Amino acid sequence: ALREMRAADGLFYTAVDADSGGGEGAFYGWEKDDLRQTLTAEEYQVFTAHYAVDNTLANGTVHLTRRLSSPAAAADKDTRALLHSALGKLYDRRQQRPAAAIDDKTLTAWNALMCRGLARYARLTGDEKALTAARAAYDALYRTMRLNGRTRTAKRHEQISENGFLDDCAFLLDANLELLRADFSPALLAQATCLGDELHRYFHDENGGFFFTDGGGKTLIRRLKISHDNALPCGNGIAVQALLTLYQLTGETRWRQLADAALHVFYDAMLKNPASC
Repeated sequence: ALREMRAADGLFYTAVDADSGGGEGAFYGWEKDDLRQTLTAEEYQVFTAHYAVDNTLANGTVHLTRRLSSPAAAADKDTRALLHSALGKLYDRRQQRPAAAIDDKTLTAWNALMCRGLARYARLTGDEKALTAARAAYDALYRTMRLNGRTRTAKRHEQISENGFLDDCAFLLDANLELLRADFSPALLAQATCLGDELHRYFHDENGGFFFTDGGGKTLIRRLKISHDNALPCGNGIAVQALLTLYQLTGETRWRQLADAALHVFYDAMLKNPASC
């Protein structure tokens, strides 16, 4: 992701295609003979101890799968050097293939999740590269995807979408708070308050919880208020989590009250199906 899915501004692209010039998976799959020809005998031995090469796809190619227990991972320096050399050679070899196309739009919610993950990884491991990437992506999101106090959904080149959804604002607030844990900054905390205000002003339901769409603009037949996770985390769940953290950081009771009201309104849904919430 850091090497191949970042734009010049630090934001992450949406996707890399499975298809390329040779068909689906052609950029990613390997033939065993190609592996043997690319690597030395010693590299191949170490590599196959680390990656399974018997997971053959329908077209006869191998889909490399990292083994759950790898002797190479905990081996001596020479063995790790052989693995590193093998990976470098295979990467160079793969770069000679027709490249898979990139969906180069950037989505705020997805980028915010990536920021959160990188910031948490950096906090737990001390990895400065991950922290730098998280900060760059977050700064680009806050700078380019927030206009007139509203968080937008998507950008491609110079085109930016209209006002965003609950997920865009809530996920960006959550990414901000994870960055605060990794590297505290008063400026970040001030931005977190702005994002909290946006959540409250545009998405809050007086009966508790948050609508997926804002209250202005186009008239909708129904404004959804979602309690369960799907492919992405639920915006309400992330909002509650973030607001409770914001309350802990600032001591402002309004954030606690918003979170409590959401938990109250979704209590029955959580009780019936907690694994989905």
